[in-house]
Amino acid sequence: MSEDTAGQQQTGGRVPYFLPGNRLLLASLLLLILVVWFEPAGSWLAEPDETRYAEIPREMLASGDFVTPQLNSLPYLEKPPLFYWANAASLKMFGESPWAARLPARLAALGTTLLILLAVGRLWGARSGLVAAILFLASPLGFGLSRLNTIDGLLTFFFTATVFAGYATIRRSEAGKNALMLSTLTGVAAAGGMLTKGLVGVVLPGSILLLWSLVTGRVRHLRPLILGPAAPVFLLLAVPWFFVMERRHSGFLEFIFIHEHVMRFSTSVHHREGPIYYFLPVLVAGFLPGLPFLVSALKDSGGWARQRREHAEELLFLIWVAVVFLFFSVSGSKLVPYVLPAWPALAALAARAGVIQHAERQRRSAVWLVHAVCVTLLVLAGFLHPSVPSWIADYHLLPAALFASAALLSTAWLATILARRRFELALSVLAAGWAALYVSLSTAWPKVPQAVVVHELARVAKEVASREGATVVSYRDLLRGLPWELRSPVPIIDYGNGEIRPQLHSLRGAGQSVFWQGERFWKEWQSGRRFLAVVREREVHEFDGAGLFPQILSRGYRRVLLANFPVAAPLKQSAITSVAFHNRYRGKENTSRVRLKDLPPQVVARAKREKPGERFVCAFQEAEDGSIAYELITGGRKPHAVAVSDHGGLVSLEEEISLDQLPDPVLRALHRSFPGSRIELVTREYQRAVGPTVLYEVYVRQAEQRREISFETTGRIFRTQILPSGNPLS
Repeated sequence: MSEDTAGQQQTGGRVPYFLPGNRLLLASLLLLILVVWFEPAGSWLAEPDETRYAEIPREMLASGDFVTPQLNSLPYLEKPPLFYWANAASLKMFGESPWAARLPARLAALGTTLLILLAVGRLWGARSGLVAAILFLASPLGFGLSRLNTIDGLLTFFFTATVFAGYATIRRSEAGKNALMLSTLTGVAAAGGMLTKGLVGVVLPGSILLLWSLVTGRVRHLRPLILGPAAPVFLLLAVPWFFVMERRHSGFLEFIFIHEHVMRFSTSVHHREGPIYYFLPVLVAGFLPGLPFLVSALKDSGGWARQRREHAEELLFLIWVAVVFLFFSVSGSKLVPYVLPAWPALAALAARAGVIQHAERQRRSAVWLVHAVCVTLLVLAGFLHPSVPSWIADYHLLPAALFASAALLSTAWLATILARRRFELALSVLAAGWAALYVSLSTAWPKVPQAVVVHELARVAKEVASREGATVVSYRDLLRGLPWELRSPVPIIDYGNGEIRPQLHSLRGAGQSVFWQGERFWKEWQSGRRFLAVVREREVHEFDGAGLFPQILSRGYRRVLLANFPVAAPLKQSAITSVAFHNRYRGKENTSRVRLKDLPPQVVARAKREKPGERFVCAFQEAEDGSIAYELITGGRKPHAVAVSDHGGLVSLEEEISLDQLPDPVLRALHRSFPGSRIELVTREYQRAVGPTVLYEVYVRQAEQRREISFETTGRIFRTQILPSGNPLS
């Protein structure tokens, strides 16, 4: 008998979610749901998954072809179409926006949450159902994939529905009742999983139900699933699309089932391999709020195994978790979202243990204490990680980071105290702390590069292309967000192996208008026709030999936007890249590039002492006033330069900065002395040998003339020179 039996009697047999003892839990669940739907302005889609799964349905709407998924006007056959259809419907109804693209994933998460709430509530009572739903949404992986425009949320919904419907079918058959409707629902849910992500959406739920039936002695009650309407309904809904695709694209079935299923599982052909324990850290970090309860539940699993009939439900969830984790752990392809379908079962097990332990005073305090310690370690690890402080400073995230950390820590320890008196209050406080963290992360999202850089790069490309009549192309690879933002396919130059190439084996002539050979492109690049090219940073140097030194307009996702014609712009800073920092030396007569391995050992040693842990990507030799110095430049998002004399003495340290980091006197002098100029690069130099201690070097363009100006901190111009024509200030 569940803990809600009395409440059910008082409410006419209904599951008492609204009884006074559960209202606080219900409010906490609603809070987490609201946070899932919270999306501040500027929350653009992330590359590559979110943009890919927005662009494919956009192209469905544009072409009117809802059978063959296409990416950049080329067949994209890696996944079945159900998620694309859902996204296309959302984009059609609400417009082509990030919010509309994410709507189906959020609805799927809401559906999964309701399934957990109702199914676990029916098994063990309303309180357990509410706790399981809270732990699912409060978990980092559950929350994160409930918001993102990815397939895994919809797969998890159908996966969960298939297992729950199949379980209910078996139970109803065991009770001697008609199970045709439940069997039909199982077939519908399994077809949804199949049309979302292929065989994994039906084989894994089927394996869970089969293993559970074997372990608990219920194999004969599988008859309604095997001989009932489940199988024909599944075939009727799932098979037609695959049949039509094979008729349209000969060899499709071999590609999707052999290449995308068998080879993905058995080999590392997709380059997503990982160790056998790959998903263990994912479990620890991704299910942290419920982890202590889960560990307690797993400790009791030995008793469940001995009492298979009395603890059949716990065994179902345990088998569910084991099948998902074992399958993907032995797979040759591993990604974090793959194990999300196990999260409903994890939440159910953790909720069951938490509710049971509420009545056991000797155990409940220790579990909450473990959670508080884990949260404390998580916050400390975040601030002690070498990259986190710089990211917080670079993107002005300190207020959000402090608020999130304080809220998470205080609620974790407060919940530990409250757990001694009232379980519902303690869990609600815990949920509020994680909700505060997620609100902070959602607020910070529009400030971080993953949310804005591809959008900004594409925005600049669209604006300049529209104004100047230029053609936008992509060099050697494709940012999925580029056609999404431009609302148009993008020609790709010299495209190599990638996710949209293998499908072309059966399409004669397909891709000729999208895939350009390099010979054709370089001829047109130098012909006077206006182009904007999206290029990876490491390949920008290939454009030097094309006879024209391109202008860099923007950057994003380790790419730069090049123009083969002059683009007039007001006095503002373009997006700076490490390539700009390197390439400004090419036009200096007294500077030549040297190989890193040819540098004197004492020069390299001194540079590494000044910038420990940095990776130097290029070096230049400078000759001035009879002395020789070597300048080594680091790569990355914020490059630095270390100038060392040939004897190993430090000459200067230089770093790339943004326009808003210039002192006000320098900025005023810049506007006053060079009005209408376009700033292409700003650096700050700390000199150790001669001259002022700090110099600000600004590289500007006026019409066709480029100039280097060195300012002192007071705004006085220390040095200025016109750079040789042809010097690219990338």
